[in-house]
Amino acid sequence: MVSEQNKMYEIMKISAIIISTVAATALIACGTQAGITGSMSKAERQIYVANQVYDNLSNRQYTIEVDAMKPLRGSMRMLNDRYELTVKADTVVSYLPYFGDVYRVNPYSQQIGLNFTGTIYDYVATMVQQGQYRISFKTKTQEDTYVYNIDLYDNGKSDINVYGDFHDAISFTGQMAITY
Repeated sequence: MVSEQNKMYEIMKISAIIISTVAATALIACGTQAGITGSMSKAERQIYVANQVYDNLSNRQYTIEVDAMKPLRGSMRMLNDRYELTVKADTVVSYLPYFGDVYRVNPYSQQIGLNFTGTIYDYVATMVQQGQYRISFKTKTQEDTYVYNIDLYDNGKSDINVYGDFHDAISFTGQMAITY
């Protein structure tokens, strides 16, 4: 009888240790996920985001998540799907919707809208004023040559204007993806 009670006590002790370990791991994981921004003041968060924007631009590795578009002919439209523009060194991954006139179509192109991966050339990034950067670059696809002009702010907000030789211009607004 005593031996059976000892076994039950040992099982309960081991179960308590396992449950405690799992709970502690979960709390630590949640703490590190929300800990960076949760423990920051608003001013500290603004400085953190501004530094991330600067670092991302300096490294030429950033993603802008787009939430609205404004075609040349038409009104602004909010976007429900996840659209984004990613720059990685000398490559652009453009996953953006397009509404507008196309003046020359390549019948062999399988590109739809502004969805492509291309090589960047003529990349220029300058600080326009304190807290505002202007990025400009060109890229070429089978369909067109595009110029991307991006105004990016310290808070991560951005305005993207895309001009094509054979496409109407289109604008987007969005937010730089910041890792915490």
